[in-house]
Amino acid sequence: MCPIPLYRPLTAVPFQRESAYAEAPPGPLLCPYIRCFWFSTPGLGSTALVIPDTCADLIYRIDHTAHTLTGSFCGVSDESFVSHQVVPAGHRVHLFGIRFYAWTACLFAQDSLAGSRNRSVDPRAQFEWLDTALRQHLLELPTFSAQAAFARGLLETRLERISINPILQNAAGQMILSHGSLSVTQLAGEVFVSTRQLERVFQEYAGISPKRLNNLIRYQMLWQDCLTRRDFDIADAVMKFGYADQAHLCHEFKRYHTMDLTSAKALATKAVGNLQEKSILMG
Repeated sequence: MCPIPLYRPLTAVPFQRESAYAEAPPGPLLCPYIRCFWFSTPGLGSTALVIPDTCADLIYRIDHTAHTLTGSFCGVSDESFVSHQVVPAGHRVHLFGIRFYAWTACLFAQDSLAGSRNRSVDPRAQFEWLDTALRQHLLELPTFSAQAAFARGLLETRLERISINPILQNAAGQMILSHGSLSVTQLAGEVFVSTRQLERVFQEYAGISPKRLNNLIRYQMLWQDCLTRRDFDIADAVMKFGYADQAHLCHEFKRYHTMDLTSAKALATKAVGNLQEKSILMG
């Protein structure tokens, strides 16, 4: 089985240093399966741009004032959207999330993820075991670090029972190694299956077609290069990521990000005084 190389998809504002948002690493055992645990404290009527990050999230909204908890499973998205959080006046609310990679959420699910793309559903359908355990304790745990540690322990105990689909994992590895530049036919050849079987596996276990995920990985790796390479050049990126030409690259990036590369980078870095800090901020 092809090991998944290091891949760190980024949000629209990956360098933000605000008390209202934080991420915690998954730890060495879960690193191949979980992008991060995350915490957010939404303000009154707060909004945020959410871009496709090739991940699926299990999210809990915890209202400490009303002592209520609601959960949702958000499948892989191939569309950007603006997240709106409405907080009742005087209420203390925060969000706790587990961010899975598109090809690993299925390892912890109890049911198919087919049809989950761009959808937010009750987590009890696919993650009943995890949802039940989290609901019993998230309200009681006083800090984000305690919540992340508890969720980490639950997921680590599940590792002994996961069943990895080699077609899905090998194809995901090839997508990353090729920077998302391979066609579906080429991907199928790399993992020695028919295109029809490859399509079926991705829809069943990742909830998204291989072509869509491949394009999202290419977009995410372009976004990472744009933010972290001092010598980033669009003409070089066209060749590296297999775009037809510069217009194709710019059009596809804007389709996923809702803005051009220059505007996207300005938004991502506006709160960072020194971009040399980016290696620290990205861990």
